[in-house]
Amino acid sequence: MSVTADGVSVVAHIYVPTTEGLLVATSLVSRIEEPISDEALGEFVVDALGKGGFVQPHPSREEMRAWPGKKELFKVARVRSARQWYRDRLEVAVREDVDGEIRVWPSVNEGPRRGFAPVKGDTKWVAPRDDSPLALGVAVREAFAMSSIAWEG
Repeated sequence: MSVTADGVSVVAHIYVPTTEGLLVATSLVSRIEEPISDEALGEFVVDALGKGGFVQPHPSREEMRAWPGKKELFKVARVRSARQWYRDRLEVAVREDVDGEIRVWPSVNEGPRRGFAPVKGDTKWVAPRDDSPLALGVAVREAFAMSSIAWEG
């Protein structure tokens, strides 16, 4: 799952694994307005994680090209183009492992042509699934801060 923030809102974009192990984007998108507490942010992330837990058949190349999810993502995020989407946007990736740990790591914004890329180095936060939403919200905020530093530097 991708969680992005632009200072106005936080958007969660769900990815699901295919039968061949590839993560593909879905049209499942959630949005919450800023400012929000760390606990509310953690609850938002847990809720979004719960929406994407199914494996789907591996799509063909034609299906990948015709993916309609970008329109839904832009609609929910209230932007009209990729340029607007990437402007001032921070991103963190959130994944839940089979052992129940939630991993959070920051990405750097490389703009509309290159997208988001993982921040280099060991910059992951791990939280057990049964931890409080507050702990997860704090981990996501720390990853956003690292994304911001990486983007500026």
